[in-house]
Amino acid sequence: MPGYLLTRRQFADKFAAALRAEGDTTAYEFDELDNAQTCLGVAPVPLEEHYLETYGQPAHFVDQLALGFAHMFLHPPVQPATWEEAKSRIFPYIRPTSFHAHQTFRSLERGETPKPVPYGAITEHVTVCVGTPTKWKTLVATVEDLACWGVTIEAALDQARDNVSAKGHPGWQHSNDYPGVYRSPWKDEFGISRLLFPDLLRQLPLRGDPVIIAPTWQTFLVAGSDDAQGLANLGIYGKKISEKDGYLIYRPMRVRDGALVHWVPPKGHPGHGPLRFLHLNNECGDYADQARVGKRYFDRREQASNIPIPQVVGLAGGVELATIVTWREGPPCALAKCDYVFFRRKFDDAGVVRWEDMMRVIGSELEPLNIYPPRWLGRRFPADWQISSMGLLPWAPGQGPG
Repeated sequence: MPGYLLTRRQFADKFAAALRAEGDTTAYEFDELDNAQTCLGVAPVPLEEHYLETYGQPAHFVDQLALGFAHMFLHPPVQPATWEEAKSRIFPYIRPTSFHAHQTFRSLERGETPKPVPYGAITEHVTVCVGTPTKWKTLVATVEDLACWGVTIEAALDQARDNVSAKGHPGWQHSNDYPGVYRSPWKDEFGISRLLFPDLLRQLPLRGDPVIIAPTWQTFLVAGSDDAQGLANLGIYGKKISEKDGYLIYRPMRVRDGALVHWVPPKGHPGHGPLRFLHLNNECGDYADQARVGKRYFDRREQASNIPIPQVVGLAGGVELATIVTWREGPPCALAKCDYVFFRRKFDDAGVVRWEDMMRVIGSELEPLNIYPPRWLGRRFPADWQISSMGLLPWAPGQGPG
């Protein structure tokens, strides 16, 4: 069963079975309110963070993850105590920007003070921090860890890059099924940290600049910016992998002047539709993760109980794609930034408008929440006259706004 079909209780049962498989005979009971395994005289075992990590994973990962979480609970992995121990083990750990935002949510929801994780920005949506691989989990170096080691984040990242560089660089794999697409050959924990080595891409016979997606922790795919069919195949191949293995970084990145920038070919290009779909799907996935991680936090603060997840839709009369979010009449709404907003009253549909037209009319009433990805808090549903002033668009279910 894929993670998104698991209820919290079903995940708790899997976790309890994994604990027993690890030799733990404690008679835990499931606390549904706090999503925790409890036992008299034993500290509660919080499950929410593990449940959320499992939620987006394909079925074949779920049992493996439960075993890993159980093992880490019974045998918690720890960072190396000294820089001498750490410096040969660390590597550049590529993480989506959403990872850092979610860590803050999780800490606050648990009533803990967030432990900052220093990182460098690769793009506005992709970061690099310092990771230490263990059997079941990569540990991320916090401010406290770096202070204990007596090094700066810059020095640690330089050492981490050197460690990966020393591993060598085997030849790339050319896809016969998807001409123009090359697949990274590595199967180790350093995986997509090779994104930080643009020289690796120069060995590929690409037409134009390298364009990259990173569908898993170990894999990234590359095509040339001037290869129209290769770019279309990059999007098609990436979508196929996402359906099997979930998603990681599907926003396409182009290497320009030695730096990575997010890029999608222009409208009308054969690669525009497939790559724009991946870009928008990644954006909606970030919002979905944020909604799952942040819901309990917002609920307990009584700030917003309506945290809608946007969707990718096709626009009527064409092949272009866009994002849309639904604002339902009722409790305060933490609105994701999308191309379109669908207003739904309690008993009927009010209509669809462009984001910028909504902001023109009621932007002063919406509160930016200063989170990533960005949301705006609407405390009350717009009045009919306000919605009418936004310029309603034709809308047909299944066809998208026109």
